[in-house]
Amino acid sequence: MVAQLNLQFFAGESIEVACCEAIRIASTLNVVATFDFNGVKVMAKPGACPKALEEAWLCELRSGRTIKVACVHPTPTKDHP
Repeated sequence: MVAQLNLQFFAGESIEVACCEAIRIASTLNVVATFDFNGVKVMAKPGACPKALEEAWLCELRSGRTIKVACVHPTPTKDHP
């Protein structure tokens, strides 16, 4: 079972910082950290790449979809294939 932690960032925070912090928290606590950023639900998984998550967010933001979710899978490591 994987726990989920909902985060909130202050207005004016950049998506770059939000993604980095969310992934840092997710990795430290071994949870999925989620937050809403400009109408996009962002899901940060432990070990994910902050830049890739930022790019996924931008893709969702620009999409015409009604429901927008940005998530990337972490790069496999020897500990987590």
